[in-house]
Amino acid sequence: MNDAETSHPSPTIRFEGGLVPPVVFFVATMAVTTVAVLFAERFVGVGPMSPVERILYFAVAYGAIGLIALGALYREELRPSDVGLSLQNVVPGVLLVVAIWGGANLLGAATTSETVVFSLPPTVTAVTWATLVVSQLAFVGPIEELAFRGYFQNKFVALFGGGSNRVRKAAGVLVVTVIFALWHIPQRLVIQGLSVSELVPSVTVLFVIGLFFAILYELTRNLVFTGVLHGTFNTQLVVTFTESGAPVTEVMTFVWPLVILAALGYRRWAGVARRGDFSTQSGPSVVGPREDDGVLSGVDD
Repeated sequence: MNDAETSHPSPTIRFEGGLVPPVVFFVATMAVTTVAVLFAERFVGVGPMSPVERILYFAVAYGAIGLIALGALYREELRPSDVGLSLQNVVPGVLLVVAIWGGANLLGAATTSETVVFSLPPTVTAVTWATLVVSQLAFVGPIEELAFRGYFQNKFVALFGGGSNRVRKAAGVLVVTVIFALWHIPQRLVIQGLSVSELVPSVTVLFVIGLFFAILYELTRNLVFTGVLHGTFNTQLVVTFTESGAPVTEVMTFVWPLVILAALGYRRWAGVARRGDFSTQSGPSVVGPREDDGVLSGVDD
């Protein structure tokens, strides 16, 4: 394996657009989310959305964000498959998520001391639950991952000169994760109705979750996996309940280690079978030249 890695240099994805594309991307997506939440506040009002309103809101708002992200990639002369969104990643990505949540629910049921039943959440109707799952798995999770991991994270790693420098890569990932958390502020204030005092802990949680997904993406480079998993984290697919209707809390305890094991196992397999997915991010750096610029330029040429 080491001999193969030595004789076959890692492929590269090169970002040539400088700072303009990510700035335009951030401003445009922030404008879309702000307009969307203001529109929802004006025409939907306070309280939970109906199933139809929820699907329409996320389809329109996140559809626009997805188009902006795709436009930013094409502006950099890149394709979605260059950043991990490809047909070949669909089956392993979806199967991993199904295995994680299926395993967590079964382990939760096996380890709790209470009698359990497998069912949809008893506190919501089947239609409401289904539209919530569809909106998160079809729109929110995949599109946020395409936008912030597929484009923004790769772009900032390149801008920080971190393609083959772990310290600079970590710096780029941290900056993007902060931006990702702050980007959600309009939604938290208007859609969820949080007060300013509640906003700080909410944004902090977003940063931690965002960093977790940033690391998962770097480990797997599979946007189908991170996108679908992101959506399931927003909905929490716990289908194991006690007889009183309370969710079995042990399920979420098992989700985290199962995600880590799945990501590490996938990396071990894909690092050989899907080597082309693990491209080194390169392009003009905004933080000065790297020590390995000569090596990278030799590869790029």
